[in-house]
Amino acid sequence: MTDAQLNDADLYRARDREIYWERIVRLVERGLTLRAAHIVVDAAMFGIGCVEGTVRVEQQKRIDRGEEL
Repeated sequence: MTDAQLNDADLYRARDREIYWERIVRLVERGLTLRAAHIVVDAAMFGIGCVEGTVRVEQQKRIDRGEEL
């Protein structure tokens, strides 16, 4: 299938998938395992498995209540 046969959404997904795998490969080349690279890229690109914001909000609530961390 050529680019002319793909609609805008298909082109976006294909480009996004290409970027996703380029990032995975770069991380693996730097020494991460494939699984670790997937976790890092999923968190960075899609927020999947990323709890940093959630943890930060909970810590701020505890600070606001005067609790010790």
